[in-house]
Amino acid sequence: MVATVITSFARMVLLCHHAHEARQFYEALGFAPVFEGELGDGRPLLHLGLATQPGVALWLIEADGAQQAALVGAQTGDTPAMVLYCDDLDRDVETVVAAGGSLVRRGEDPSARSAHVRDPAGTVIVLAQLA
Repeated sequence: MVATVITSFARMVLLCHHAHEARQFYEALGFAPVFEGELGDGRPLLHLGLATQPGVALWLIEADGAQQAALVGAQTGDTPAMVLYCDDLDRDVETVVAAGGSLVRRGEDPSARSAHVRDPAGTVIVLAQLA
């Protein structure tokens, strides 16, 4: 048997141009502020979590310099950066669009209905409603 090295998943970092604008989008999806502060260089650090999963969260960090700015919305290319489970896919796609995101495509298989969406910066997210 292989020894367990990782005991849990805690954070995911998303670079953004404006942390407070990104915050508004993710709050519309149900994330809530856990911590708000600054990095050592003064850039905002926003830590957003889900009430249903304490300890799992997003860190929204403003890009530092041209190299990081070029990665905003494209940290994973056109591959989804995350998968978020939901209980009403149609409602949540509407929420994404109303909050400044966009629908890329929908999908369906025996286990779930899904939608690939983009946040306002272009980051691809999969919303999935399990069957």
